[in-house]
Amino acid sequence: MTSWVKQKRLCNVCGSCNHWDGAPRKHEPTPEGMGPQAVTIVPGQGGETVTGVRSLMTRTLIVKAKHNTRGCFLESDLVKAIRNKTARIVVIGLGYVGLPVACMFARVGFQVVGIRRNNEKIAQINRGICPIEGKEPGLPELLAEVIREGRLRATTDYAECRRAQIALVAVETPVDKTTKRPGYEALRATLQGLAHNLQPGTLVIIESTIAPRTMETVVKPILQEASGLKVNEDFYLANCPERVMPGKLLANIENCSRVVGGMSPETAQATVELYRYIV
Repeated sequence: MTSWVKQKRLCNVCGSCNHWDGAPRKHEPTPEGMGPQAVTIVPGQGGETVTGVRSLMTRTLIVKAKHNTRGCFLESDLVKAIRNKTARIVVIGLGYVGLPVACMFARVGFQVVGIRRNNEKIAQINRGICPIEGKEPGLPELLAEVIREGRLRATTDYAECRRAQIALVAVETPVDKTTKRPGYEALRATLQGLAHNLQPGTLVIIESTIAPRTMETVVKPILQEASGLKVNEDFYLANCPERVMPGKLLANIENCSRVVGGMSPETAQATVELYRYIV
């Protein structure tokens, strides 16, 4: 298990980016207000997988990564857009997971478009009316605010993905009561719709609850085959499983630790950069 260390220096390959080579390096403390993070790489089939864990006890960042010889991803236009909040975000699935996440990214200043199949729910959201049943403290007010200020809108059109730098998938994956296996029908359909509109350079993040290896066996193949693009070459793919409970949606997103996995170290780092704004 990698131990916690404080940050000290930048990449010793290029001297400017946030890559590291080999063992964990010491770095400068995480910027105030950005939230403490830990990131460590574990070997994964088909590439390295990065896991990021938010610590409530210390402001440190652990990284074990190799410099990306294809270029400094963390100094890319995407990461700069995340840091400047100019990255356009599409959230596919506006239920218990997707709607509060979309609202929270919109609240901190991102332009967000939500995609959902139900036209009636879309109309409600665009009027600033929360379609989620039950009491959700703060969510109706937040939705009304970001709709009123023009930072969030909803649609059924997957073509919106063509204009996005970040696509976040948050559709349901219900478990079958008989087989006890998750159902990926909605996920597969969503991935197809996204893939047909996927543009090079996009960061795709899966928040839906999925079983181990689903990223490799379901998500990655669909996105690559339907789009004709390649992970880590043309677009980036990460997993950040949701951790919410009805009745506490906003509180759970803000206060619960998150795990981030990426198909490359650089992808996971970019995803951590994004989620720092709302976690």
